[in-house]
Amino acid sequence: HYRYATTMIRARIVKVFLPAFTLLLLAGAFQWLLHTTSGARFLLEHVTELLPGDFAFESMGGDLGSGLDVQRFSFDGSALSIAAANIHTQIAFDLIPPSVSIESLLVDQVYINYRDDDAEDKSPAEILAGLASPLPLHFSMVEIGRLSFRGGRAQSAFEAAEVHLSARWHDRFELPGLAFTAGGVQSRVAGEFEFTRPF
Repeated sequence: HYRYATTMIRARIVKVFLPAFTLLLLAGAFQWLLHTTSGARFLLEHVTELLPGDFAFESMGGDLGSGLDVQRFSFDGSALSIAAANIHTQIAFDLIPPSVSIESLLVDQVYINYRDDDAEDKSPAEILAGLASPLPLHFSMVEIGRLSFRGGRAQSAFEAAEVHLSARWHDRFELPGLAFTAGGVQSRVAGEFEFTRPF
C-alpha cells in the first residue's frame, strides 16, 4: 500500500507541475524570441526558410517587441531581387492561425530588380507562383524614403519617394493603399492580383 500511495502522489505531482513547467518554458522562449536580438535573428532565419527565395540580414540590433533595426536586408528570388538599407520594424507573430504581422516598417532606401530573362520559357502562372507565401504576411504601415525599380529585358527604370502603403501577401497580393511621389507628382493607387500557389 505504501508503494502504491507513493506512486499515486508522484503521479499527481507530475500532473500538476509538468503543465506549469511547460508553460514557464514556453513563456521564457516567447520572451527570448520577442525581446532579444538573438531571438529575433533566430526567429527571422527560421521564418524566412519557409518563404521562397534567399534572405539575408546584416547588422541587426534591437528586438521584435520594441523595434528591430537592420542596416541591410536582401532578398533573391527566381525572378525578383530586393535590397534595402536602414530598416526599422516592429513585427508580431500569431500562432493560431500562423501568420506574421509587420506592424510598422520604415526603410530609407529600397532597390527592386525584376529579371525576366527566362520569362519566355515560363507561363505567367509559373512566374507568379514563385512569389506566393505559405504564411500570411500583413503589412500595416510601410514607409519608404526612396524606391528604385528596374525590370524587363530593357531594364526600364522607375523611381519614387515618400512611399506609404499597407498590404497583405499570401496566396494573393492585396494593396488597399499606396501613395508615392514620382517626378514631382503625388499619386495614389490600389489593387490586387492572385498567385498560383505552389504549396
